Order: sequence, then C-alpha cells, then structure tokens
Amino acid sequence: MIKFLDLKLINENYIFDFKNVLEDVLKSGWVLMGEHLKKFEQEFAYYCGSKHCIGVANGLDAIIIILNAYKELGRLKPGDEIIVPSNTYIATILGIIHAGFNPKFIEPNILTYNLDIELIESNITDSVKAIFTVHLYGQLSDIDGLKALAKNIIYFYLMMQLRLMEQFTMETGWVH
Repeated sequence: MIKFLDLKLINENYIFDFKNVLEDVLKSGWVLMGEHLKKFEQEFAYYCGSKHCIGVANGLDAIIIILNAYKELGRLKPGDEIIVPSNTYIATILGIIHAGFNPKFIEPNILTYNLDIELIESNITDSVKAIFTVHLYGQLSDIDGLKALAKNIIYFYLMMQLRLMEQFTMETGWVH
C-alpha cells in the first residue's frame, strides 16, 4: 500500500513536544480555554499579521462568529445573499444559513476548482451582499480578481461594494 499522507513519519520529529504539551494541558485542568489557547491566539495572530485571533472548536464556529459579527455591525442583514462555491464543505453553507443569510451557489472554475469570477459577475443581483471564497485543494482563489470585482460592481447603475470573505483552512500560511 502507498500511503497518501504518512502522519506517523511527519509527526515523528515532534512526538516529544506533543507529549509534553499534552501532559501540561492535562495537568493544568484547562482542556478548553486556558494559557495554551491564549498563547496560540497570540502567536497565530502574529503569524497572520493580525491584531487579534480567536481560537474556536472548528471552522463552522468561526464562520458563524464572523457572519454574526457582520450582522451585529449592520454590514449584512438577514436574508442577504452570499456567493459561495458550490463545491465547498457543508460547514460553509451551514454557517451562512445559521447566521440568517442565503447561500448563492456558483460553479467552480474547472481548472482551479475555486470560484469562477466570470460566473460571479453574471450572478450578481441587488440581493448579493458578499462573496465567500474558499481556497481548495492547494489552489488559492484569484484574490486580486475577486477584490477588484467586489469593489467595482455596478448593478442597475447603482454602485455597491460587496464584502469579500475568505476561508483558508487548507491554505494557512500561503501567500498570494
């Protein structure tokens, strides 16, 4: 059998560190929250060039939090449509629906499997308020193209700026 991803080999060099951290977490009694999470949040924010980071249980929680924040800030309203790739993981869709928005599915570009900018343009309506791109399969979405599109949408002679959100679970650390 040819292993697709040999995690044992990959983790072999870190096993001592993993065991020490696990022991420290268990001894602290803080499996959730605690100093290890605070340290992770600070280091990950620095790594991403951000002021803040919030450690959550999973991607669905992260999506729900950010979309509800946009709603609380008045930047998105319940019922707004959010463009999303049709081949994304279900958590993206569940987060959009849970926050009170409607997903608008766009087929992917056949070469990259990411959002197809030409299809986005032809699906913009006055109900669409955001584009939620998901970088997939080691392929980064065309962020520059999406940014330009989000800033320059003219629909029925009204200028409106779309919000652009990224989900980069599989591409953390990639630079475009």
